[in-house]
Amino acid sequence: KAIAARLPAEVMRDESFLRMLIHAGGLDICINGLNEISAEARAQVAAFAQAATRANVVISTQPIRWNRPAGARLLRLQPLRPDQREAFLLSRDASHTDGFADRVRHFVTEMETTTPASPEEQLAREQALSNPMDLTTIAQILASGGTPDLLDLQWTTYKQADTCYRAENQGAQFPLTAFSEHVYQQRCQSAGKEKDLIVLRDPRFAAGCDALADQRMLLKTVEPDSDKNSTPAWRFRHDKVLDFFLYIAMTNEDSMRDRLQRHIGDPRFTGVYLLMALRAPLDIATAIRDRHQDHAAETRDHVVPDEVWKIVGHRLERPLPAE
Repeated sequence: KAIAARLPAEVMRDESFLRMLIHAGGLDICINGLNEISAEARAQVAAFAQAATRANVVISTQPIRWNRPAGARLLRLQPLRPDQREAFLLSRDASHTDGFADRVRHFVTEMETTTPASPEEQLAREQALSNPMDLTTIAQILASGGTPDLLDLQWTTYKQADTCYRAENQGAQFPLTAFSEHVYQQRCQSAGKEKDLIVLRDPRFAAGCDALADQRMLLKTVEPDSDKNSTPAWRFRHDKVLDFFLYIAMTNEDSMRDRLQRHIGDPRFTGVYLLMALRAPLDIATAIRDRHQDHAAETRDHVVPDEVWKIVGHRLERPLPAE
């Protein structure tokens, strides 16, 4: 591995050499987000891992049903325990915001002592309070003096960005519809490249991107353009943020029916459909569930359909605990 790190870039671009290096155990391979790709791609990953003889291959995924390579060691990442959540939230405030610790303790106490108002909120609590990504967003909202909406954390963060945008733009509202449509078109342009990283450079949305970056929904860099001039560029901090804006674009009344149908089975939109299963009106959520089941019957790929079914079923059938 030390030798590989010192090899020239042109050598590292030689596919046959890389393949040999991998099989000899000279490189460790990390593959993230297995659940976010197609069934065909998952099969290719499994075949690669099976054939990579001496290589160390680490594959991460959310819970799915798939045929793991023979001999693979399975490690399960456990959700944060209730006693770990407060410590994690407190660790997110590096600037020691006034009153932050009190707001964190009040929030944690409220989550432990109150009953969710709906099955949707119950499911949202289970998801948001058990993983560091959502807890980081919650900490940011609390540090800004806001109140986290666990049903839609990204909407809460967006509203804070909208407030900042209005303050900097003479009260003008953030162009949510136009921006979301731009993001959707960017996502569609990457057809065939499942996890293309969206880079936002359109100057029309520069002020809006800055407001989103202030709330850590985007990450800002300065990069050379085609003329080698330094220009700002923004990337989404996490796929959950991207999915929020895609959700806005795909549930636009003028194009919703076509878009919801068009992207069934497209792994680039998996997170959007899971968000719809949780947040969309029940008639839309059940229609999405049924269409995914049809797709599963056609393709025998049940990963996303089963997750959509579980979420919608939770909303329809699971009773809330009595107070």
